[in-house]
Amino acid sequence: MDKSNVFPGYFIEKPLFQAEKNFRRLLSEQDSCFHTNQISLIFLEKHIEENSLNNEEFIKLLCDKYSISAGNKSWDVTKTMIARSYIVQTYNIQELFFKDFNSEYQVYKGLTSWIKKIREGSSDKNLDPYSQLIENVPKNVSKMFANTPESHVIQYYRLVRNGIVHNSEKSSDKPLDYYKKHIATNSEYFKKYYKFLPEGNLPAPNVPTSLTHNDFFIYSRCLKNLINLIINACDLTVNEIFKFEIANESFQKTMKRHTIDNEKARNKMIDSLSTYFRVKYGDLKSESAMFIDLYLKSLN
Repeated sequence: MDKSNVFPGYFIEKPLFQAEKNFRRLLSEQDSCFHTNQISLIFLEKHIEENSLNNEEFIKLLCDKYSISAGNKSWDVTKTMIARSYIVQTYNIQELFFKDFNSEYQVYKGLTSWIKKIREGSSDKNLDPYSQLIENVPKNVSKMFANTPESHVIQYYRLVRNGIVHNSEKSSDKPLDYYKKHIATNSEYFKKYYKFLPEGNLPAPNVPTSLTHNDFFIYSRCLKNLINLIINACDLTVNEIFKFEIANESFQKTMKRHTIDNEKARNKMIDSLSTYFRVKYGDLKSESAMFIDLYLKSLN
């Protein structure tokens, strides 16, 4: 694939952190469920319209048939509630990833301190997991992802989620202000890189009061691409991986099955090391070769 034609964050070129694998699984499962749900909703709405059915009576009939107590009479309300819930659920996956990633990052990088609060005026402000990452990585690292449109998108939907969950005037004002400052100004970027958007139109991101299924869609895609950018920027090195694995009981247990008594045994060990690295850290041939070389040297 021609990399010049894809958006930033499409490729991961550095060894994987393990939090990213769990994130991919959760996001993939969620995406497929939410898109299926959206298809079902569109199909049902069109079925009622094309067959000139009475919406209220038909929904009541289905509720009785499937033993569901009540169904919403208004599609607009249904769509709004679903769109809002998708944002909340996607943020849950986002927060879980960054909590796990932050812990991993500290272990692999050998960090003994981690900033979780910052001083604002006369009080301390708790930082969300993503903001913690920005605060704790070196500045030359954070600048590679912290001010990207993708970063602005996930920060925007975090504020939208807070407004939905806390339902206060203050929490509702913040996302709209953020939208005007960081989202609306990047509309051309989203049109260029996010191909699902219709030509000449921008169905998402929307302001907090006008959320649709497309908001979940672009949130999910931006989150995935941002995480790829973060993994590349945080640059998990082979030396850091080797140091971690040497102390890792699971790795040691795997390697105890092998010896280097002869060439055949040595080659079998190399194959095992190669597979271990590929499955856990990605199919990166040069990094895998360096890891194998470090391990073999440690046996001498």
